[in-house]
Amino acid sequence: TPATPAVSEPIVSGAAAAVPPPTTPTAGAGATTASNQPPTTQTAGISATPAGSQPPAEDPPPPTPGQQRFLDAVQSLEAEGGAYDAGLAEQLLGLGASYQAAGRHTEAAGALSRAAHIVRVNEGLYSISDLPILERLIESYSALGEWDGVGSSYQQMFQIHRRNYGDNDVRMLPALQRLSAWHLSAYLADVGENPINHLEAARNLYESSLGILRGAPAGPNRRLEETLRESAIVDYYLASYVPADSGGTSFSAGPSSREQAG
Repeated sequence: TPATPAVSEPIVSGAAAAVPPPTTPTAGAGATTASNQPPTTQTAGISATPAGSQPPAEDPPPPTPGQQRFLDAVQSLEAEGGAYDAGLAEQLLGLGASYQAAGRHTEAAGALSRAAHIVRVNEGLYSISDLPILERLIESYSALGEWDGVGSSYQQMFQIHRRNYGDNDVRMLPALQRLSAWHLSAYLADVGENPINHLEAARNLYESSLGILRGAPAGPNRRLEETLRESAIVDYYLASYVPADSGGTSFSAGPSSREQAG
């Protein structure tokens, strides 16, 4: 389960849309209550299929001509430059994408994981070159129901943005909003032993987004309005969360920064 970021140091990526708000929240929503059903709007890619529910593994089909070309290129580069040749990352990314197109996400995740490792060996832990690989990894991990892999990939994407742009740069916004959406979706799908941690992480991330947006030049700001709405959804779920051992006592999240500012 992805770690909960501190308020002062939130932990996210890319230009995916954040979770749209439910049209009418259901009172008493919480990870342990029957009313905590995900809204019927798009989330960050979590399906209702539990991890490990895939059908029994079968012998993989032979590679397609396109996949074989990537495999041959990988073998050639390894023979010439070794297992960490920088050119391998591009070929493994292409191979992973080809596997994904064929619905072979287990093989795709293996190829993409190796591509990411090679990038980090050659360019460091926080290279921008790792971002398209992580995007693909998230796609395959989601298809496989590997939510730990999804969460760690989002975290790595966030850290790459943060190391390259800093905490208060507007270029952080896609990363912040992407990870916020993931944590909210993970809470709604009851991912992990303590789903409330996802909700608290989402709140911290939305607060960081709002801090950046409020420091932007004045004028109409649709992104600010959307982020305020999404943050309000998180505040609602926090206010109505009921822990399993509480006997029905609601969890109070305390005032948000918007309430304090008001």
